[in-house]
Amino acid sequence: MLIILYAVVNSPEEGEYYAVKCVHEAVLGEPCPSCGMSRAFSLIVRGRVDEARLMNSHSTVLFLFFSLQLLIRAAVSALLMVKRRGRSLFRVVLLSDIAVSSVMALITFYPLVRLMILSMS
Repeated sequence: MLIILYAVVNSPEEGEYYAVKCVHEAVLGEPCPSCGMSRAFSLIVRGRVDEARLMNSHSTVLFLFFSLQLLIRAAVSALLMVKRRGRSLFRVVLLSDIAVSSVMALITFYPLVRLMILSMS
């Protein structure tokens, strides 16, 4: 939720944007595969998806991941508050959430992590 809120609050326009400093770029002197992601998220929130893809090609997939996770967190929280079926429902919901979120994270972040590792070698 904070990532999406950060994107909503910050304007993607040059000079009006408070950018998160890239540690990779500060240490190695070159941008990493995730550089421009914050500004790209701000563009996506404003409906400027094509510009966001130009800023960072991974931005739309990662933004979709975080948005879906926000919805999943809300749905899981709502399901876990309903205690009609007791512990068995809790266990099924929790294990399903772990499985689905883990697979989503692996699919979403694998290309980005792979590029980051390759850029360091």
